[in-house]
Amino acid sequence: MTTDEIGLVGPGRAVEPEQVAAQVAAARNRVSAFLSAAVDADGAVRRPCASRALESALLLVLLRRRGGHPRQEQELAAYLATRQAQAGGFDVVLAQAVLEGRKTGTDVVSGELLAGFDHFSLARKRLLFDVCLAVAGAVPFDASMLRPPRVVDRGGENGDNTVTWAEMITLSVRVLAAHGLGMGDQIDVGEREHLLDMLGSSRAPVWENYPAAHLLALLAVQEFTPGHRLVEDGVAAVLACRNPDGGVPSISNLDVFSTAPAGIALARAGADRALLHRMCDYLIGQQMPDGGWAFGEDMRHSDVDDTSYAAACLAES
Repeated sequence: MTTDEIGLVGPGRAVEPEQVAAQVAAARNRVSAFLSAAVDADGAVRRPCASRALESALLLVLLRRRGGHPRQEQELAAYLATRQAQAGGFDVVLAQAVLEGRKTGTDVVSGELLAGFDHFSLARKRLLFDVCLAVAGAVPFDASMLRPPRVVDRGGENGDNTVTWAEMITLSVRVLAAHGLGMGDQIDVGEREHLLDMLGSSRAPVWENYPAAHLLALLAVQEFTPGHRLVEDGVAAVLACRNPDGGVPSISNLDVFSTAPAGIALARAGADRALLHRMCDYLIGQQMPDGGWAFGEDMRHSDVDDTSYAAACLAES
């Protein structure tokens, strides 16, 4: 939003400091009223994430392999054909692969997504994007995709598996690469059972509110146990979180993260105290056993980013 759009300046005229202050206050009040109206009765601010090509393409591939959802396939294809879906080179390659069967002749991963990326997770991210492109049909599967070591079961203090998005994705892409290369026997029974255990561990309908990880796991299980209940339930969960444009969001539930910054802004704008207390009550109810907060509801793992916002909201209010 520009200063012209919120009425802070006028073309061809000088504005006195008092006028600017009054216009800023009026704009702040309008934004505060908008945010206040977005707070639900329980204190949460619920706004969906925008749809994204990656998750939408993976779901379309999965639905085509399973059959039985022609209308949803058409809606996903219609979204992937839009300019919004094809926002970048990687998105264009994904969309063209699933819509037209077109393969790419360029390395969009190194050339775009990971250009200049310097991080310990580089190899893992490279593998993830390459496998996503291969699943969509944009590039062939390559034997190098099987180089990462197997993901082993790690028991927690109470015997529970330590479930992380990285572990889920790494095992899923290993399974997909093996089957894509016609080497499904490279995946042993223990790995398959571990993937099923992780897939069934989420309290949220979409695994940890992370559609990409959930879809990769569903595609992997589809390879070796296509009739498994977790696949059918998972497909239904991802379909249910789609946006009105037919696409799949990158995050299925961002309610905790949306509420905390909104609460900070409303507190600084002098919003109604009862409203702020309702928002804080919601955040307190979402606090994790470790004292932190996750970005969405019904999750198992907190993170620093969301915890900092939630703590700041409680302090401000």
